[in-house]
Amino acid sequence: MHRKISLNNETIKKVSLISSITGVDVMDCIRDDEFQREIVIVPKGEIYKIVGRGGKLIRKLKKVMNINIEINEYSDNIEEFIRNILFPARVKAIRKLNQSNSVIVEVNYEDKGIAIGKKGRKIKKMRLLLKRYFGVKNVRIT
Repeated sequence: MHRKISLNNETIKKVSLISSITGVDVMDCIRDDEFQREIVIVPKGEIYKIVGRGGKLIRKLKKVMNINIEINEYSDNIEEFIRNILFPARVKAIRKLNQSNSVIVEVNYEDKGIAIGKKGRKIKKMRLLLKRYFGVKNVRIT
């Protein structure tokens, strides 16, 4: 079950800008200063609309916002949300440990580098999003 998210004024402005350019009702936009990116969350089935034909809309967004943009499709189901975040890494199993509010994600051995990302970029995004939407405090990839 996901948590209720409050958006501040800056986030509301970014969501509005992105929605006006793409025509997609963006759910959330999170700034990650460490990796100089905006993480944009869109409803299920909207990811291709926000990217646009041939990547046209995403390139326009990057130019207008002057920052890298990463798009993720939201799901109320934590397992599906994790799979969306880690794509194209192939997830074998997901275990949620309720007592410690932790998640262990098992990926194919050859996809471990993809799941972690360069300099931990992807796992940091997953930790950030799972904490924000599901209250998960610890994430481990095996």
